[in-house]
Formats: sequence, C-alpha cells, structure tokens
Amino acid sequence: MDIIKKVINAFKIKIYNIFLPNEDITSNKKKWDTLAQNNSKFFTWTEKEDATEKEFRDSGLRDYTNLIKADSILQAKLDSINATSVLEIGCGIGRITEFFIQDFEEVYGIDISRKMVELAKQRLPLKEIHFIENDGKTIPLKSEIIDFVFSHATFHHMPSYKVVEENFSEIFRVLKRGGSLRFNFEEQKLARKIGFTASILIKN
Repeated sequence: MDIIKKVINAFKIKIYNIFLPNEDITSNKKKWDTLAQNNSKFFTWTEKEDATEKEFRDSGLRDYTNLIKADSILQAKLDSINATSVLEIGCGIGRITEFFIQDFEEVYGIDISRKMVELAKQRLPLKEIHFIENDGKTIPLKSEIIDFVFSHATFHHMPSYKVVEENFSEIFRVLKRGGSLRFNFEEQKLARKIGFTASILIKN
C-alpha cells in the first residue's frame, strides 16, 4: 500500500480540480451509461462528434501506436518478461483495446459503464478480447494474472481520490511480479486543460 499512497500523493497536485465534489461512484456509473447511450464514439474519443467508424478505428490505431508501440522503454520492459496478457481500464467501446491483439494473447477491457461494455462486445465480437463491466472500484479478475495494465484518459474521470486509490490497489493485485502499468490522465490548471501526463510503474 505504501507505493500506492506515494503514487496518489505525487499526482494530487496535477489532478487537483478535476474531481467533482458532489459525484459518487453510483452517479458516475449512471452518467457514463447515459453518455454511452447518447454518443458512445464521441464520449470515448472527443476530437470529433460525428466520427465515422473508420475515423474512430484510425484514431484507436494511432493512439495505440503512439502510446504503446512507439514507447521504447515500455516495449523493452514488456519484451523482458515476454508479456502475453493485458488489461485496459476504462476501455469504453474498445477504441484502443482492439489493437492489443496485435501483441498480446489475452486482452481484457473493463469499464464502469454497462452500456459501453455492451457496445464494445457488439463492435468487436472477438474471442481474444474479454470486455467486462466493473463497479468502478474493483477489478473482477484473479490476482497476479496480468502482465501489463493500460489506462488512457480515465483516472481524471473518477469521482474521488479514494476511488483512484482503490483502483491502484486493485491494479497491483492483478499485476504479475515484474508487470507494468502505464496510465495517462489529463492535467488541468484552474479548470483549463493543459495536456496529458503519462507514467509507467513496475510491480517488483
């Protein structure tokens, strides 16, 4: 738990002002179900409100390439442990998840929104990908079965520091020894977006 607390404390200054003080995990879950119902593509990839399926897929491949494939430090670490399993937290309808099957044998995607998960399964009915709804706090997988955990633009949508801390605890539970976590979240300063920060952590 010490490493989890250190991580949370290190990033509090960067993600302060993002959490909504009146939102709890239940209302957060309902909100994302509503957003998924209204426009799942846009609320997964907010760069274009009326994106075609091709534009949506191209954006997923582009982010996968830039965030995973082009990261030489991450790739060296994954190669060193012969990583075969990956979990994406906040997978939405599988925009990035889809492309993990290029490099991993077992792919898991979890999301707090039941509707997002339903739509992800419809978009990508692939046996290699397991889409799972969760409660936003726990990961419904066995301990130490995942080589790599990835999360993009998800942590800053969680309703409280406590929920973030619970997620980190669960991530380290499901990660194998030597496994890695890469997470990107959006920084804000005085409610103004200033870009994404990425971090890589390794479970010793």
